[in-house]
Amino acid sequence: MSETTVEIKKENESSEKHEGMNNIFCFAALADKQNGTLYTDATGALPVVSLEGNQYYFIAYDYDTNAILAEPLRSVKDADIIAAFEKIFQELKTKGYKPALNITDNQATTPLKAYLTKEDCQWQFVEPTNHRVNAAERAIQTFKNHVISGLCTTDVAFPLQLWDQLTEQAIITLNLLRTSRIDPTKSAYHQLHGHRYDWNKWPMAPPGTRALLLVDPTTRESWGTRGIDAWYCGPSLDHYRNCKFFVPETNAYRTTASFDLYPQHCSLPEFTPAQHAEEVCTELVESIQQLRKKPKKKLIQQIADALQQLATTGPTKQRVAPAPTSEGGATIARVSNAPPITTTTNPTAPATHKAAKRTHFRQTRNNMPGTVPPIISQEIQETTTRRSPRLQHMAPVETPIIASDTIKRPPQQNPSLFTQHHLPGSCKPRHQQCLL
Repeated sequence: MSETTVEIKKENESSEKHEGMNNIFCFAALADKQNGTLYTDATGALPVVSLEGNQYYFIAYDYDTNAILAEPLRSVKDADIIAAFEKIFQELKTKGYKPALNITDNQATTPLKAYLTKEDCQWQFVEPTNHRVNAAERAIQTFKNHVISGLCTTDVAFPLQLWDQLTEQAIITLNLLRTSRIDPTKSAYHQLHGHRYDWNKWPMAPPGTRALLLVDPTTRESWGTRGIDAWYCGPSLDHYRNCKFFVPETNAYRTTASFDLYPQHCSLPEFTPAQHAEEVCTELVESIQQLRKKPKKKLIQQIADALQQLATTGPTKQRVAPAPTSEGGATIARVSNAPPITTTTNPTAPATHKAAKRTHFRQTRNNMPGTVPPIISQEIQETTTRRSPRLQHMAPVETPIIASDTIKRPPQQNPSLFTQHHLPGSCKPRHQQCLL
């Protein structure tokens, strides 16, 4: 056998071995070895200036706890950025997670270096066009998605100038959904604050929900209304089961626990028939135990008779016959546990901003700084008739004067002109009528 034949045979054997192999793809997950890394950056301008004068967000991302923190900004000037950075830095320091390295955008470098030097913290600045080194860029996208989804659940009449008042609830709910890197069994909120969020102590509602607050009897007028309209802004963490509201009538914020909520895009939770029956049974047993012997025996006998009747009678028949289908048969009634279809709003859309009134801090005929329009129900809003003859050729319809049955007054243009026989108790003939 020649050498050429041996080489060809070896090549064929090697090719047969390679045909049975699988392709293997590898990837690397890179983690930050530096403990206490804090990434910070500022967002772009929001479409509406808030009542407090804020228009930006300062975002901070703590790598160890995986928590995202935010602080509203009035501007991106050095003083505002340093004030927001100091507030977040001191909060992390108080919680026991003092940053050791700050990676931030190339903004407010001089005052920021002076502050970090005082706090014994290193820094690293990133050029503005580099969005890969600063992890706050990804945190900004996550926070914006969360805030926009919250704004879409607000009432259609909710003033967008109150967006900065929804920040605290947005931060809490966002960190409750994130997992801590230190302990994967805890949320970022649990890791940062050292405890779980107590929903019984700090209840929440959908952001921007219409509410009705109880007016205290000691402060309201004798014939004043018992409630006042308001907008829900978030929980009050300094109180027990209190929430923060904005009252358009007074243009001020109010913290109270006496309120009713009227969500527009979601239905309030209700008991299922089984849960309702269980709660009624528990309440009934507790009430019967407090009765005396004779009324208790009588009531127990009535309940026993009612239960015996329920056990012997069959299920109630459907009174309304199902409508026939195109196939000739009747449709089968199905019960679904799916929640009703909910709706949303789009307050950040450009078309919505063009239709809305401009918000600024200049006092004009159409704008009053620091105020929002009152809450008016859509059912009682009156549509005014346009009086321009060019746009509306129809003549305005005059409202007729409706006479009262007690006075028997004729519907005349001059209310002071009437005849004698229209007066009560008058029966004079027509030829004796006179004008008063």
